[in-house]
Amino acid sequence: MSRESGPHISEPTEAIPEPTEAAADGVADSASGDDGVEGISVPTAADDDGVDGISTAPAAPTAGGAPATPTVGDAPAAPTVGDDPAPTLGDDRTAALRGLARRYLALRRVLWLWLLTGLVLVGWTLAIPGFRFVTAGELFDRVAGGLFLVLALLFVVPSVLAVAFGVHQDIELREELHDRAAVGHAPRTVPLWHAPGRALLWLLPSLVLGCAGVVLGGSTALSDADGPGHPAVLGMAGTLAAAGALGMFKAVDYYRLVRRELGPSDGADEVEDAGRL
Repeated sequence: MSRESGPHISEPTEAIPEPTEAAADGVADSASGDDGVEGISVPTAADDDGVDGISTAPAAPTAGGAPATPTVGDAPAAPTVGDDPAPTLGDDRTAALRGLARRYLALRRVLWLWLLTGLVLVGWTLAIPGFRFVTAGELFDRVAGGLFLVLALLFVVPSVLAVAFGVHQDIELREELHDRAAVGHAPRTVPLWHAPGRALLWLLPSLVLGCAGVVLGGSTALSDADGPGHPAVLGMAGTLAAAGALGMFKAVDYYRLVRRELGPSDGADEVEDAGRL
């Protein structure tokens, strides 16, 4: 059998175009993270900075070639340990007032005053029988009275000289303390150098000693008894009153200094007076 003859009809076929270089470049750019727009890039997983789940885009270059600005995570450099602030005049004044106040109201000074006061009282106690023996008619009593009076002088004279030396030191410390306080006026720094406990230690016992001396001296002076030991009792009363007066003067003077520091400055008073005028 022969095949049917007739016109041969062939189906058209479409040729598949080969990828060009531009298309290849676009595929490569999309694979590398470029979205096809010139100058704009999208961060990919390759831009990870090492922290899981957090990625940062690279800093875009600025115009003129300026260095990139630091990112938010860049912490400023921490100051070194040895960088201390420069001392100010207020700090020096506070430290000086603290040292001077501690020296002026030192515990050893009040104890030294009480010890010397006790030694003077011992001397006056020895002087009472000394005066009685000296006024006696017998020779032995006069010699014994002389010995008691010498012992009394050995106790009283060095103690009085030591007290006088201590008073001289207190005057120098007081002047230095007041001069240093007059340099400025800072009420907020008073708690840093104020010593209220030491001031009370000077005030309260001194008040007791002064009152005891006044009572003893007044009762002795007003009594009708007039014996040979009368001057020695008056001496004891005077010693107690003097010791109490020294302690109270120091405490009151210190409290006045603190009160003046806590009050308004002289400049504020002048401004207030000018405003009133």
